[in-house]
Amino acid sequence: MKKIFFWIGHQLCLLKKHFFSFDWKSTFRELFLIVAGILIALSINNWNDGRKQRQNEIKMLREIKSNLQSDLKDVEGNLIVLGIMLKNKKIIMESEKTGYQDTLNRYLNNVLYDNVFLVINRSSFESLKSLGLYLISNDSIRLEIVDLYEYDYKIQEMGEMQQHNYISVKANEFARDVMLLHQNQEGRQERYKNLFENTDFKVFIYQAYNFDTFKQLKYQSYEKKLKNLIKIIEVEIRRLE
Repeated sequence: MKKIFFWIGHQLCLLKKHFFSFDWKSTFRELFLIVAGILIALSINNWNDGRKQRQNEIKMLREIKSNLQSDLKDVEGNLIVLGIMLKNKKIIMESEKTGYQDTLNRYLNNVLYDNVFLVINRSSFESLKSLGLYLISNDSIRLEIVDLYEYDYKIQEMGEMQQHNYISVKANEFARDVMLLHQNQEGRQERYKNLFENTDFKVFIYQAYNFDTFKQLKYQSYEKKLKNLIKIIEVEIRRLE
């Protein structure tokens, strides 16, 4: 038993001697340098990843801005056309009291056609969806963009298609009467009067006018929203740069 305790004591003495003689300062210094190197490498890697993501975000914002500017031009052009169409329809509506005149021919043709549609450039938004919506880091801007493309534009497209279908169907009903007014001068005043005595025709004219009035209001709201969103994106791009 004494030999066992002696051996244990001897081993403890050796361990103590080895512990205090070991160069712990150099070991900790080397360990610190290794850990610091790893942390620096991770920081550089994260910085590079963040820089690449920021560059991709800037690129995407510029593409979306370009598409929105294209949409804005279409909206502004449609507003000009709608203004002309509303004026023409107003002249037709007022001609019920004044009677037929040769100058009304082109206004009548205008009533029978619905050729104002919102042409949307979706390429950048589709790219954003494929890459992930959260590529746009600014929550407010991201929600504005998604709301515009996934709600406002889709509602507008459905409304315009329904309006176009209605106008097309009703226009076919009165196209023959309008064509006869153009081709046959005899009895124009009477035929024009009879046309307005047709309740369906009057309802059609007033409905078409109301459609265009509502569409004009919607386009004016889109014009304002697009200009504001483009401005916000420009500010965000400058911030990210």
